[in-house]
Amino acid sequence: MGSVVQFPPKHAAAPDPAETMLTRLAEAYRRRTRASEELPGLLADLVEAGETELVLQAILLWGHGHMESDEVMDLLAAGRLR
Repeated sequence: MGSVVQFPPKHAAAPDPAETMLTRLAEAYRRRTRASEELPGLLADLVEAGETELVLQAILLWGHGHMESDEVMDLLAAGRLR
């Protein structure tokens, strides 16, 4: 005779889509909040390093609402603002 194999319930194998979405939203919010707090200091450091043109571009993008702080930081980190 064979044996019975117990499989985990279906809900335990797949995460709840709503819970997954809420987790992603919370992470995005934390990232944006952290970037809003860190971007002014980063821009000040760049000014001290003589990168005034780069800082001006970042301030215009962020200050005029064309980009969020985390998006500006991503561009700065990738070296895509020049």
